[in-house]
Amino acid sequence: MASKASSFSKSFTGPKLSKEEKSRLRIEAQIESGQEIIQQYDETGSGSLKRQEVMKLLSDQNTWQGRPVSEDELNYVFKIADMDGDQRIKATEMAALLSCWDNYKNCRKEIDEHFLKHDPTHTGRLNQNQLRNLLTEMNGGVRATDEELEWIMKQASQKFIITKPEYITKPELRRVLALWKDKQSQRGPDVSSCSVQ
Repeated sequence: MASKASSFSKSFTGPKLSKEEKSRLRIEAQIESGQEIIQQYDETGSGSLKRQEVMKLLSDQNTWQGRPVSEDELNYVFKIADMDGDQRIKATEMAALLSCWDNYKNCRKEIDEHFLKHDPTHTGRLNQNQLRNLLTEMNGGVRATDEELEWIMKQASQKFIITKPEYITKPELRRVLALWKDKQSQRGPDVSSCSVQ
């Protein structure tokens, strides 16, 4: 399965191509690879992947000691990759799905460490007070302001919900960490971080 995902980064050789042509060829290769992945996981022959089929795809790529993909994780990748909101992943959306999942997996150890410390009841969610404590800790003990907390929570779930967010899930924490570290680096020394998605 990894070979399909890695085929998204095909390089093109041959005659010198314009930037637009290279981009078009890259997109065509991504769609072709997405179609191959869909053929492998599409149990109903619909030409796209439904939630359960995406869960199977992600589970097959999951290297966390057999831990199943959570509903929060599945919701998050759909929020990022399902561009038209139809609850199906098409070939044109597969690159975004795989990129989102890979970025999340790369930050999972850091996310789990924060949740172990700041989610004592193991809900898989951080409420505003728990998130404030985490941000304050990352800020060298300087308390995160109400404005900063409200901003970071809105940013973490910006295109996903209409009401004020009450908690942050594990996948959303990846975005929170990246945004917070970026915000802090503007004030002081740079800190390594997960990428924003």
